[in-house]
Amino acid sequence: MKKIIVYIKYSYLPLSETFIYTYLQSINNYKLVVFSMKIENLNLFPYDAIYSNSENSLGEKFWNYIVQKGSRIFPCIYRYTPFYKQMIEQIQPSLIHAHFGMEGVQSLFLKKKYRIPLITTFYGHDLFVYPKKRYWRKAYKQLFKEGDIFLVEGNNMKHKLVELGCPEEKILIQHIGVDLEKLKYKKRIVMLGEKIRILFCGRIVEKKGLKYTLMALAKVIDRFKNIQLRIIGDGPLKKEMENLSNKLKLNNFVVFLGYCNYEEYINELENAHIFVAPSITATNGDSEGGAPTTIIEAQAVGLPVLSTYHCDIPEVVIDTKTGFLVSEKDYNGLAERLEFLLKNPYLWSILGYNGRKHVEENYNIKKEVKILEEIYDLVLQKYPNL
Repeated sequence: MKKIIVYIKYSYLPLSETFIYTYLQSINNYKLVVFSMKIENLNLFPYDAIYSNSENSLGEKFWNYIVQKGSRIFPCIYRYTPFYKQMIEQIQPSLIHAHFGMEGVQSLFLKKKYRIPLITTFYGHDLFVYPKKRYWRKAYKQLFKEGDIFLVEGNNMKHKLVELGCPEEKILIQHIGVDLEKLKYKKRIVMLGEKIRILFCGRIVEKKGLKYTLMALAKVIDRFKNIQLRIIGDGPLKKEMENLSNKLKLNNFVVFLGYCNYEEYINELENAHIFVAPSITATNGDSEGGAPTTIIEAQAVGLPVLSTYHCDIPEVVIDTKTGFLVSEKDYNGLAERLEFLLKNPYLWSILGYNGRKHVEENYNIKKEVKILEEIYDLVLQKYPNL
């Protein structure tokens, strides 16, 4: 009989967290169940083994308050787990895998009460934004002391975790994996009279750098009339970006597509020629942490990528080999690299081919699942009675 691992995830499942769903579908050697406080997008990410406290609105409000405001009474975050306690006793899992640092903190009470090992994966804002609050620094200190293993996407995140006080020997790098059977490689060429399609995909928030994409585009349109920037995504800055596009006189060159489902997104990837993702560190400190999954997927289908020296992106996009990197907010540099690609379309297939190989070697879900299962095995060896 397969051992049970509980994935603790406050909300199952935001549109930006498809990588978690990929693991739920791909793990073979363990049975995975999900505990959540909130359900969303279940039609897009169907999964049978979900236990949710979503009907308890008071519980959700309490957790939101703790996450956003912190608390002067530090232990209280451990105490609000009656639903999770009930489910742990019913299911009797062998291991807890908390996704995001906040969920790791919430899971400590369960680990201590039931002597269950705890793995916590950090992703970005949990590592770069929340520690700005004294409460979360204190909570993380205890998490680092008592948690078993901490997973991050790359070396940049690892260094940040060490800076916050996590023992380096507890940190392992676990790449986000993508399903290469669903992401078909395609050699990029442009047909005579065809528009060159530049694709941006992400929430329209500050850290995604859409502003600098638009500013870079404005610098090349005088010399390249057959280009089109296609923007997938929605968010609080969408109206501001639409206004900026209008101000820069880009209306004939930019299409705001809004939210697209996965099939529509894949279709856009397949039909694009260049992918752009100039991520930055936002004013509030928020950042990618690791790297956007979209960059991995873009390279998987053979797109050359324009991005930035930001967080772990330089490990995902190899400058001059799978794409080009510029400094954060450097829209002049971004424009220069974009123009270089537009002038030299023969490079698209070279960069795209290298990108596909890079993803096959380092971000293939089949390989990453085996690595993750080995991590689970390793942790459980410390608890032979479970």
